Amino acid sequence: MKIQHTFTLLIIPLIVAPLLLLGWNAYQHLYNSSQIKAFASVNGALDQLAHVFNREILQARANLDLLATDITVIQYALTEDELSRYSIYQRGVLERFRNYQQAFPQYQEIRFLLTDGYEDAYWASEAVNNQSDEEGDNPWFQAMALSDEPYFFTVIYSPDTGSHVIYIFKALHIANQALSEETNQPRLRGYLGLTVSFSPLGKQLHDIAETNNLFITALTLPLSATSITELTPDSATAIVTSKT
Repeated sequence: MKIQHTFTLLIIPLIVAPLLLLGWNAYQHLYNSSQIKAFASVNGALDQLAHVFNREILQARANLDLLATDITVIQYALTEDELSRYSIYQRGVLERFRNYQQAFPQYQEIRFLLTDGYEDAYWASEAVNNQSDEEGDNPWFQAMALSDEPYFFTVIYSPDTGSHVIYIFKALHIANQALSEETNQPRLRGYLGLTVSFSPLGKQLHDIAETNNLFITALTLPLSATSITELTPDSATAIVTSKT
């Protein structure tokens, strides 16, 4: 009897231990598979988020490029005499800003800033309450003024709209064809800019989350000034969690 009891005590651990090890390995495998699937879902969601933002930025850049070729806008930027600029060209420039804003309602503000940050020509939707026409002291403008890039992009809280928005600007380097060839060199005349609302993107972001069975608990974009040609998941970080 004692031998049988001793034998049983020896056999049970030999049977149970492999079963426990097998169970632990199976658990680890399932856990790792779940983690891999979760990370794949997060990466896929980030790719889609980046695509949505990138598409909006590229469209805004294309519209700025087109607006910058308008002859009235060019003449406005070139005219250094303030009285002539306002009396001859400003009405036409504001009309073009208005047409763009009506065609693209997500552009809450369209404006032309002088090199010192003064808001020289400005058009906004009715929902916007412009707090100031002086942007020169704002860190984002100072960063833009120091940049050599043709485009400037930042996400920031706007006191004019009371919400986070996308600022995107195009530096206007224009040569004055009326001057002699020696002095007819392109130079910075100012910045043509758009304030882009996040609201139209909200449904797209919601659809991305629902499609991937995810919910987005936080989204952060670089709040410092940056000039980009493409927004990638590395520059758009989302805290995304699986619903399951």
